[in-house]
Amino acid sequence: MSEPRTPFEMRLGLTFEQYANAAPIEVDAPALATYVARRDARLIEVFGHTFVKPRWLVPVLIALMLVLALAAAAFVGAELMRPRLLEDQLQVAPIRDYAGVLRPIGPGKLSPTAVLPLSDGRVFASRPSESDAPDSYEMVDVDTGEIRQVGRGLTRRWYPGLIELQDGRVLIVAADYAPYADGASGPSTTVTAEIFDPKTGLTAFAGNLVASRFWPTVIPLQDGRVLIAGGAVPPDGLEPIDSAEVYDPRTGTFTATGSMSEPRYRAAAVGLPDGTVLFIGTATDMLGTQTAEIFDPATGTFGAIEGPRDPRFGDAARLGGGRVLVVHGGCGEVHTMLSDGFSDTARPVAAEIYDPFLPGFLPAPDVPHCVSNLVGLPDGRAFVSGFYYENGGNPEMGDLLRTWSGVYDHNDGTVLTMQGPRGYLPQAVGLADGRVLIWPGGYGWDGGVPAWGDILE
Repeated sequence: MSEPRTPFEMRLGLTFEQYANAAPIEVDAPALATYVARRDARLIEVFGHTFVKPRWLVPVLIALMLVLALAAAAFVGAELMRPRLLEDQLQVAPIRDYAGVLRPIGPGKLSPTAVLPLSDGRVFASRPSESDAPDSYEMVDVDTGEIRQVGRGLTRRWYPGLIELQDGRVLIVAADYAPYADGASGPSTTVTAEIFDPKTGLTAFAGNLVASRFWPTVIPLQDGRVLIAGGAVPPDGLEPIDSAEVYDPRTGTFTATGSMSEPRYRAAAVGLPDGTVLFIGTATDMLGTQTAEIFDPATGTFGAIEGPRDPRFGDAARLGGGRVLVVHGGCGEVHTMLSDGFSDTARPVAAEIYDPFLPGFLPAPDVPHCVSNLVGLPDGRAFVSGFYYENGGNPEMGDLLRTWSGVYDHNDGTVLTMQGPRGYLPQAVGLADGRVLIWPGGYGWDGGVPAWGDILE
């Protein structure tokens, strides 16, 4: 049985308790009072004789408790208000020992136009209809290959941009699919947005963008907003624009922000550790020039920086430590056959590294062939894939399409090569667990075998 508390200890405990209730930390006021009162016989004697009579002791104790409470509050507040880097917000993917094998997943006949890995591990896909019906929304289980329809869009869209919002919903931005006067079809001059909720399977209209833009660059910001920049003016899709806007899911509005230093169409954008966004590429002269700039969400402005050394258009991916890998010379269906029997896109292409802590672009070893997909991996390397052509020797059959892929290390230029993706115009995204999902941009695999895509594990 514990010793009974003295009247002095009880009164001291009540005093502590009054201020402990306001403290941001849990305090056992009676126990603290007993400890303070009994830890020294002389202290008990002093407190016992002076607790009621002198008026300075109670204010001192009160001040002491206030100092402790304020110190605890400052610590807690500092933790709550400390700016979080992007790495703090995202699940860190495990380091994988990639074996250089692409595993097929499926089935499916018509490939999706856009794919988005979700934070819960699932993969959301937007698949165009084979008629003029609205797009079909699906969830993909990359482990089993199961593809399940989970909803429909409000319209048929032209290459949508997909972004997961912080509350788990999906923002879908794209030009509507529209028929033209000459009988052809393509992006309309109205660019709308919608939001799909994976929890309910419902789709809601999110509004019209400030400007009509076909195939813009869409990227999430650390504060939960979404940046939508550049693109081209529908219906031609040939006139790039420099304007940008921001979507705020808290207000459900699109608001114009600062313009880029020059027009950019399908520019590469990579989020940096401090919350700013690096933009690379331009459509002013397509393959002729390539510049770079930084978007600052705090000011809503773009600032031009010294661009890459290589002028050719390319792609970019975030690596460890906030660095960005830039690969120049993308793949294209239009090609030139060389004397060695392969297209010009089979030749090595240049690569560079951008380090936000060492401003400027530094050269990296060449990549073996042209690159149409570039995905940063948890171990600091990058998954690269693309396609080129080989002379098949039969004019009636034309040139033979050859796909390739590998894991590239920019430190020494080594490449773990593997078979090419099984599909036409493959696209790729990185998953939260470090794997890479690749899917064809056309119908099925080569050879007519229907499948959904490949997974690098």
